[in-house]
Amino acid sequence: MSKSAKVVLVPVLFFVFAISFTTWPPGPLSMTYFMAVIVWIWARMWGLLYRPIEGLGDELNIVYRKLVKGGPPLVALLFLWGAIDASIDLERVTNPYLVRFKKQDTAELRILLRSFDRGLLMKNAFSNRVEFYQWDDLSTIERRPSATTESLLCYLFGYVCRTKQPPTP
Repeated sequence: MSKSAKVVLVPVLFFVFAISFTTWPPGPLSMTYFMAVIVWIWARMWGLLYRPIEGLGDELNIVYRKLVKGGPPLVALLFLWGAIDASIDLERVTNPYLVRFKKQDTAELRILLRSFDRGLLMKNAFSNRVEFYQWDDLSTIERRPSATTESLLCYLFGYVCRTKQPPTP
């Protein structure tokens, strides 16, 4: 077996092993591992797919080479970022919205996931279901103020932590 085949075989075997024992959907740590293996394999194999374009010029071939080398790992990392962000949003149960639907008298608690031009993607706080509602189905949406607020420095680093009570409605 050649050295290049061994270099690719080891991470592929780890990848298959990880897929065999990972629950679905994979968590952020598993997704990070999968993307790291994919980027590592690409870093070893991109040269097999790259061929300079004749007549393009040296400067444009350098740009083309960098795009072929760095483009797929960048796309993989952006996919990972989106998957982790979605996973965090689905697990979040804080800061619910009070949503009143047009055909109901009482408001219900929903956690806003995404806002689209045709409606809202929300998670039902009680049944843990993801639901899409068109704007025509919604009457009012209001956010309840959280119990305390903190400065950006406190939120990011834990410094200058003075909690303030939100204004009462």
